[in-house]
Amino acid sequence: MTCQVSPTVDLNAVAPLSQSAVFYINSKGGYQVSEYGSMLKRYNLATGQTTTLLDYSVSRTGILSAQLSPDKRWLAVQVTQATSLPALVKLLLIGVDGTHLQTLDCRDTSNGFVMPGNTIAWSPNSQELAYDTPFSAGQKGGVGVLNLATGSETVFQVDASPFAWLDNQHLLVRNDSGYSLVMSSEKIFLLDTSQDPTQQPQLIASAPALCAPYVLSSDGQKLYSATCTLKVPNGYNCRSSLGIQGAGSLNVQSASGGSPGSLYSANNLGILAIQPVGTSILFYSYGAINDGSQSGLWARDSAGHLTHLINGNVQNCLIFEGSEDLPALTSNGTSYALYTSSTSATSLAAIQVGSISGGSPSTIATLSPVSGVLHLVGMG
Repeated sequence: MTCQVSPTVDLNAVAPLSQSAVFYINSKGGYQVSEYGSMLKRYNLATGQTTTLLDYSVSRTGILSAQLSPDKRWLAVQVTQATSLPALVKLLLIGVDGTHLQTLDCRDTSNGFVMPGNTIAWSPNSQELAYDTPFSAGQKGGVGVLNLATGSETVFQVDASPFAWLDNQHLLVRNDSGYSLVMSSEKIFLLDTSQDPTQQPQLIASAPALCAPYVLSSDGQKLYSATCTLKVPNGYNCRSSLGIQGAGSLNVQSASGGSPGSLYSANNLGILAIQPVGTSILFYSYGAINDGSQSGLWARDSAGHLTHLINGNVQNCLIFEGSEDLPALTSNGTSYALYTSSTSATSLAAIQVGSISGGSPSTIATLSPVSGVLHLVGMG
């Protein structure tokens, strides 16, 4: 991988999405090994057509992360090679139509690395990108913030990854500590991007990382989190001998700090994914009921009413105690996309799309765990 960097962008060069679409990544490897041979794909909800926007399927290049811009024009993508050290990590920009590909940033990983996951965050005005920057020779590491209109970059020297912007100045970053989901804790900090890059970030929230990761509300005012219970499932053939069940809860707190309060709790459900949609919340739960009638995808409206959209997996296993095990959600306000992992060596991971108002979902992608992994990127 070579580095020819062009950090300045004509942000209006690409038109916004004209039809609703789901973006996702299909990679080889994963599950505690490096991901490679990645493809970034777009699924058109109106036509059912899948288009490959970036294709590294015959190479050792892996997509670490990708995020859709709020104005639905661009995708920011971090890629790296799975072999040869020090590997290069590139920050790319590509239009939602697959055009205008350019390299925004490039650095080696001689003294650090970037893990797959949500390592990119767009500012609300779609003009700035926050992204993981590895520590490397001659370059400081931490969280980089790039102004796409001017090409100017500031690296904030924090041991964290970008999470979400509260506004066009204040950035939340997250730190996950621990060997695995079972042992990790997740902490959310606040950075003021107008201040000194050596500032000490303010701690906003902290929780075990086992259940659903923190999610910012649609208006940027609240943080949602969830709880669940870990145990060895009785009678299940879990590859890691670990599974999820209740008791669990859905919680909310101010995005500027404070104590969380409970929005919903259940003795037999553990919550593993959250997606705000306006004043409503989608969440995915695992339960102890073996027929799947209580686990799965739920919608909670602002009045607290619950609607069961999809029955869930009845074999609530963790495979390798990694993030690939967790379900993931995204939405465009009227429809949702749901990723669910494989629960055994023979079952398939899947991405389904459906209407928030109900009805049967459609499956748009499946993959065996021996073939690779799927990652949801976004929906527009």
